[in-house]
Order: sequence, then C-alpha cells, then structure tokens
Amino acid sequence: MTQRQASITRRPSNLDQIANFERGVSGTFERGVSAGFNRAHSDEAEEDNVGEAYALVGHDDGRIQLIDLATGNEMKLFDGHKDYITCLDLHWPKEAVSAAADGTIFHWNLEDGSGVELTPPEELLITCVRSLTADWNEKRLAVSGNDDGYFVIWDLATHQSQKVLSCKVGMIFSICADWTKMRMLVGHGDNDLDLLSLKDGSRLKAYPVKHYLVTVIDVCWPKARALIGFDNGVLQIWGLPMAASQSSLKGHKGTITALSVQWKLKRAISGSQDKSVRLWNIQRSECIRIVSGHLTGLRSLCVDWDLGVALSSAWDGEMQLWEIADEVDVDSTMQPVGGEVRAGAIALLTVKEAKDENSEEEAEEIVADTRDAFKLN
Repeated sequence: MTQRQASITRRPSNLDQIANFERGVSGTFERGVSAGFNRAHSDEAEEDNVGEAYALVGHDDGRIQLIDLATGNEMKLFDGHKDYITCLDLHWPKEAVSAAADGTIFHWNLEDGSGVELTPPEELLITCVRSLTADWNEKRLAVSGNDDGYFVIWDLATHQSQKVLSCKVGMIFSICADWTKMRMLVGHGDNDLDLLSLKDGSRLKAYPVKHYLVTVIDVCWPKARALIGFDNGVLQIWGLPMAASQSSLKGHKGTITALSVQWKLKRAISGSQDKSVRLWNIQRSECIRIVSGHLTGLRSLCVDWDLGVALSSAWDGEMQLWEIADEVDVDSTMQPVGGEVRAGAIALLTVKEAKDENSEEEAEEIVADTRDAFKLN
C-alpha cells in the first residue's frame, strides 16, 4: 500500500493575507533586536482570509516593542531590561516572560504593558540567561538556564524563584520542557544532551552526542522524538527511548541557530550562521528548499505554520518575511520587514491556543537510565 506523504502546498498570495502588507515596501523603526511574530484577526478579516501580523521585538538596549509588521509602527512598549534580550516565551494575547544578557527575567502583561521582574535566588550569581520556557497552564511555572550551567524554577504567580535545581552542567543553550511529566531535554556546553528531571535536576537519560555542541532542540513528546541542531551545521533526529540518532539532515555549513518543527506535517525549518534558511522533509531527511537572501548569519526565526509564513532575522539587523510552502514563486520568496533590527529572541504569538498534535495517540515511554539517575554535580 502506498503511504501518503504530507506536504505544504503552495497557497496563492500567502503574504497578501497579511493586512496592509506591501511587497518590497516596509516601515522603519529605531532600536534593534527582534523577538516574535503573530497573526491577529477580526471576524471580518477572517472572512476575507486576511489578518494582521505583529512582531514582538526585543532590542539591544533591553527594550521590547510590539510592532505592526506591515508598517513597522510601534503598538506597545515594554521597558525593564537593561541589556540585550536573549529569549522570550509567550501566552498570547495575555502575557509573556523575557530574559536578558544581564540575567534579569520579567513577566509581562501584554494587554496593559506592565511588567514585574522575577526575584532571583540569593545563593545564585546572576549571569546571562539564554534559554527560558514556561508552563502557561496549571502549574504556572517557568524554567531558565544560564551561562554558569544552573537551572532555576520560577513561580509565575508569586514572581519568586521556587528553587535552583540540584545539578550543574555547562553553559545552557537550549531547553525543551515536558511539564506534564516534569522533565526537560537540555543541550549544554559539556557537549552533552541530557534528559533531566524538573523536580530535582536528576539525570533521567544521557544521550551520546560528544564532540559537538547542541545549539537548538525541538521535541515531540508524545512520539518521544527530537530534532537536534549542532554547531557543525548538522541536524539529527533522535529517538529518545533508545537514545540513538535515527537520521541526519545535512546541508548547512555553519552552526544551527534557529529551528521550528511541524511534526504532523513532517516539516522543519532551520536557520544557520551560513546565512541560509532551509525547509526540510524530516521523514525523508531531505532538504526541500533553500531560502537565501540574508547577508549575514541567521540569529532568530519564528514560523506561523497555519498562515504559511516565517519571519527570520540576521546579525546585520535585517528581518525577512517569507513563505514556507514546498514550492513558491522566486520573486515572492523573501520580503524585507521594518528597518534595522538586531534579533536576540524569537517567539510565536498566536491567537489560537496551541493543540497537541498527537493528543489522541498514546505517548511512547522513555525509560530512565538507572545508572544515570543521579543528581549531577
């Protein structure tokens, strides 16, 4: 029996679905560092298949703006950080958390623009936070990882640090958390990939990825599979239960800096220091498209898979909006957005709540390595 292959079809004028977006024409705004992308729409706009697109832009001076992608106009300003924004996690349209190079973390009210700085633990030296993710549902917790290799659990209700996990690893580059089972897959500076407990920091499973740094991670927890990006430009699909690489995606010539995966469609988009963005068929481990247009390495990337567009930003401060279909017209591949922006973090803002892509399927169990189930020192 022939297996049906999922694909992203070419939809006409995807960029034109964004209200008031003029191809090749963009507004300008001043400070730099980008951070997000969103489509918000009214009932009338939905009927016309047109929506408004926004970017949450975190700048090098620590300020964060909500801007209109079509015009570059500032919609709202969030002021609190004093250093460049490194990461964001959002619960659109109500709230967000952000982290900066100075180690500060803020919890923002996106509706009125107010923010509260989270109180750090007294026993921990404050250093740059490069990874931050939150549970916006029942637990109302967040976990951050800093350059010194420490993880902090935060209570978003009290804005206090709940605890510092009893483990110490290398510089933490990427965290993907499973709040249901209180565990996280972590890439860090010890050239390791570890499955750690969010309860006490104990190692549940170790993955042998020596010699290369894990820079980005995306996990499908129900399927217990992960797509991992490395500093040598290679991406690998890992089966988490057996702790083994299943296939490699090769093509990038520089460090993987950004990643977004749509597991149901078996598609992934990656950005690299080699200046390119690639669209992958992860089932076949093949590159479908190469998006070229940035003049410097990619720093951040976010994707709206429903709308069929992505927003990428490079180290020279240029943001590009482009279509993510398997095949597109050459002249509509990339469109400039805004003025000079220096992207420090990217986060997807979406009107609709994210659904578990495999919620009806039984999750595959990851058996802990008993020999490694200890607290790291």
